[in-house]
Amino acid sequence: MEKLGKVLQVVARYDESLELLERAATIWQQRVTRQPEARVLRLIGATHAGRGTAEEGVARVSAFLSEVEKQGGDILPPGDLAGLYVALCHLYFSGGRWGELTDVAEQAIRLAEAAGDDRLRAEAENRLGVGLLNEGRWEEGRSALERALAAAENAGDLLTAGRASNNLAVIALFRDADLKKAVAYRERSLHTAERAGDLGSVIFGEAAVCQARFLLGEWEEAARHGERAVAISRSLGRSWSSSYAMLNLGQMLLWQGEEEQGRSLILEGLQIAEEAEDLQGLIVGNSFLGWYEISRGRPADLITRWLPILDRVGGFLAIFKHPPSLAWAYMESGDAARAIEMLTLERDRCVNERYEYALTEVLLVSAMFARRQGRREDAQRDLEEGLAIAGRMEYPLAEARFLDEYGRLLGASGETEAARRYFDESLEIARRLGAKPLIGDIEAAVATL
Repeated sequence: MEKLGKVLQVVARYDESLELLERAATIWQQRVTRQPEARVLRLIGATHAGRGTAEEGVARVSAFLSEVEKQGGDILPPGDLAGLYVALCHLYFSGGRWGELTDVAEQAIRLAEAAGDDRLRAEAENRLGVGLLNEGRWEEGRSALERALAAAENAGDLLTAGRASNNLAVIALFRDADLKKAVAYRERSLHTAERAGDLGSVIFGEAAVCQARFLLGEWEEAARHGERAVAISRSLGRSWSSSYAMLNLGQMLLWQGEEEQGRSLILEGLQIAEEAEDLQGLIVGNSFLGWYEISRGRPADLITRWLPILDRVGGFLAIFKHPPSLAWAYMESGDAARAIEMLTLERDRCVNERYEYALTEVLLVSAMFARRQGRREDAQRDLEEGLAIAGRMEYPLAEARFLDEYGRLLGASGETEAARRYFDESLEIARRLGAKPLIGDIEAAVATL
């Protein structure tokens, strides 16, 4: 039962896997030694993490650990204890309990080192790296992830090597502003997931490559990966990874003008993330949906969705402390003071922490707001800085949006010919990408000159 349960977990048949693993745990409970039961509990925890039922898994694993502690922790060897703490790491991450992740990961590393188990140490180092990233401790997180990748490769652990590569892609994007390096890490992660045969990781890997290729402007290739992620997800039952398939493909469809389908997919992804208590998925989804909801006259809906998420995240949110789409929504709702405060705080933070990718969205919203308030110099400063970052990153959608906003700024000042030049450059990029909503907005702006 235990072996079959593990196989079913790998192919993302989580409900069937849990049923078998729980039956195996019941059988092992009758034995004097707790080691076999601990081994099964670790699998049960990992299955709940993949299924998107993290709190059920936390309760199950924590209850067992409490029993072990009451009987004296030495009834289990370090390796078995390390496995249980690693299971908690996966559960805390997937369930958004980021504040507890770092401490548990460090405990798992100590136990894995005592057991001399490189495979468990790699898993724990990977989750430690994620915990440190969520706290904004980027270089410590990078070191932990590099240790995880090396240990996983030495141990022949494809799955953990792929996860560490994926997390290093997050650093490449948010810390290094290097889209090409991010793509390389995402593709490496996908390939290892395919070799390992883990369908949950394949879904996430395909979705991640979709997002990475989208940012680089390779939308046709991105669509292939996104569609494959959604297709695999649809063929399976409940999965934590499914939300990312929906969110990443949905974002691209919105920008391609497939509004109904794109929005529907993002809302579906958000629902999956909400059910799984996956704060990361909720943050990603609302960031993707923000510009569209505001452009369609729904800023209040966006505010309603953002606020409870930010309350739950607390201090553990390194990417956006003050989401620019939320500031934009406040701006559209008439709360200019709050919008300016949020943008100022987020801009200063992104500059101080060198978050250039995140800074692009902040600068775009800030420039738009400055234009509307007649602060031309402020708007021009933000646009020049944003264009420079987008150019360095080779991030075409951002470049097109900055050029469009620059055209609007110049048009508002009566500089018609200069405005046309910026609009023409923006249109050229938007047409190459196939960004239909942006094309329509630019053409409408040109018609008013």
